[in-house]
Amino acid sequence: MKILGRMITWNNLEFFKRALKQALEVCDEIVITEGCHSKNYPHHSTDGTTEFLESFHHPKVKIFEPDWDAIIQQVRGRYWRVQHAICTQQMKSFDSWEPGNWIVGFPDDQFYFNEDLKKIKEALKKTKEDRVWFYGRRFIYNFRFNVLEARPGNPPFSFNRITPGCYYSPIHCMRYKTGKEYGHSGEGEWLPVRMFHYHGVKKTERMKARCDMACEPPPRYTLAEGWFDNWMCVEWKKDEDVFKSKDNIAFTLNSQPGRVNIYEGKHPEVLDDHPWRHIDDVRRV
Repeated sequence: MKILGRMITWNNLEFFKRALKQALEVCDEIVITEGCHSKNYPHHSTDGTTEFLESFHHPKVKIFEPDWDAIIQQVRGRYWRVQHAICTQQMKSFDSWEPGNWIVGFPDDQFYFNEDLKKIKEALKKTKEDRVWFYGRRFIYNFRFNVLEARPGNPPFSFNRITPGCYYSPIHCMRYKTGKEYGHSGEGEWLPVRMFHYHGVKKTERMKARCDMACEPPPRYTLAEGWFDNWMCVEWKKDEDVFKSKDNIAFTLNSQPGRVNIYEGKHPEVLDDHPWRHIDDVRRV
């Protein structure tokens, strides 16, 4: 049994190189795509990510350049559809794409406790399910305020067993050759793994680009402006300011209202030396 990891990154170097370090601990093979599809932003990273990958060599890692023009034409520029069109092309480049192995997405801003990483392979060896879920927290602005994202009925992250003819649909799920979706809505087994997703912990220009790309093509730009305005709306004088705006913040990050929490526990060790780890508000970095 092998675990295959897919990664997509763009202008997120400080998180990406740490996410890659963890992915290498879990995965037997990793395919990485660097770049973005939007004509409104530089296609390749401008923060050193491209140079980092050019100088990074590891036997487990393969850099994959998809057919961007075909993807954009196929899915009309919609962000999540672009992401999963990339995943479909990445699948074909794995040397170990074989039934019985597992595929997992490693976002470039998602992390795990070291002790949890050690549990993954043993858990996958034992399960009879073709999709297994794991719990997550989605962080906003810094390493403290977060939305408890993964819950029964809305699980966002999973490992998927490779089956003959399986494929990614355009809406973030794996399907069997017949078209039937793998177990969904929290059905099946949940791994004893805690995931930390620092989706909102971005510099202002990076977060604005993310909001813009999520709402391309027009006429959805007004939605992007609303997301970005909500992300920028909170004054950081006291905690109460965050909770007064909690519905806006949760909508910004998760497309639906949710509860903002203050996380007082520890973070994954791989982030101990992250330059933003103790900054109160990364919007001002």
